[in-house]
Amino acid sequence: MACNKLLFLIERLDYEHFGRFLFVRTSIIPKNLATWLLQKFDPASNTLKLYDNRVPEITEEDVHATLALPMGQLEVQVASTCEPKNEYTKLLKQWRIRWNVGRTGSPKVGKMVDQILQRGDHGDEFKRDFVLYIILTCIIGRMNDDCFFRILKSLVDVNQIVKYNWCAFLLQCLNDIVVEWKENRTRYFRGPRLFLMLFYLDRVEFRGKRCKDRWFPTAIHWITDAVEQRNKDEKEFPGEYGRGKTIDRIDYQSIIREGETHLHEEFTSLARESENHTDPAASTHGSPPAPQPPCSECGREREPQLAGPNDLIEV
Repeated sequence: MACNKLLFLIERLDYEHFGRFLFVRTSIIPKNLATWLLQKFDPASNTLKLYDNRVPEITEEDVHATLALPMGQLEVQVASTCEPKNEYTKLLKQWRIRWNVGRTGSPKVGKMVDQILQRGDHGDEFKRDFVLYIILTCIIGRMNDDCFFRILKSLVDVNQIVKYNWCAFLLQCLNDIVVEWKENRTRYFRGPRLFLMLFYLDRVEFRGKRCKDRWFPTAIHWITDAVEQRNKDEKEFPGEYGRGKTIDRIDYQSIIREGETHLHEEFTSLARESENHTDPAASTHGSPPAPQPPCSECGREREPQLAGPNDLIEV
């Protein structure tokens, strides 16, 4: 999936409905780092066991600070396999018609973005499809390309999406899937590797290098070059990963108002930029987002790379 496709997708998304995924800017997950993080994550305590027995706990607030996922009061609902007739079953029937998958089928996740873009709609169905796509690829993960449609039970009313605690849901998925993975490490890990990596990069400062101004969400700082450089530095340093200094989570409560203004202005700027490039040629190449200040991790200024969950690769 080309990066500009995800940009166009997010522009049509209401800002509160997972729209901050616009600021996930890396297209890689280094394989060695990802494997090490999974090995060091302790599901029993939700901690990451670093060098010298340091164990930062991973909480819902950490998920929110990293990805800005909604952290509402409602528990995320997953439908049962034998759900009685209700609003969810009504939605599921309509959703399957929309996706043309028959009475019992579901779309392939890898093909969802192209189909969503081809429709070109902007309403509730689009919001629901996009949020579902993010959940499938960045939170639940998947062993195959089948769509886990039962999460639609929490997406019946798109206005309620932000009232669910998606941070707690991500943590539960991480916990459950790491347990499964550790029982059989030959299996592909299908959980939220992206979050685990971004949490580590933000909370473990390596050799005194840090972003000058940590912002909310912290994922905004980690463009692909920064991730590559950090991984390179740690691999070349004697010993294993996790030897850096642990630092506190950002105090996002104190910067939330300033952060909302900053992000909204940048989001609006990106949307306006794209509106000027709606012809076919521009749809292929797009206009890149405004350059960001250089991050101390990579030491140079460049245009941020917007990546979709399916663009993330192990290197």
